[in-house]
Amino acid sequence: MKSCKEIIDLLSEYLEGDLPGDEAGAFETHMALCPPCVDFLENLKQTRALVRSLRCDEVPPEVQRQLRTFLDRATKRPPKRGKRT
Repeated sequence: MKSCKEIIDLLSEYLEGDLPGDEAGAFETHMALCPPCVDFLENLKQTRALVRSLRCDEVPPEVQRQLRTFLDRATKRPPKRGKRT
């Protein structure tokens, strides 16, 4: 049986329907026996749904700028210059 860590690593693939049959079977077997992993999956589904429901114009321009700067630093890309959104 797969460990909880292995299951967590497969969550996105599972939700996208990208797990091969044997992997999906092992995933579903684990989920049938592990309430904490089921809770984690449900929280992930809810989070994804909330993110999808956001509209870009709901994020204030200053927050967009700060997020872009943070992501640029985190991925070591030079920050964009010029037009700000």
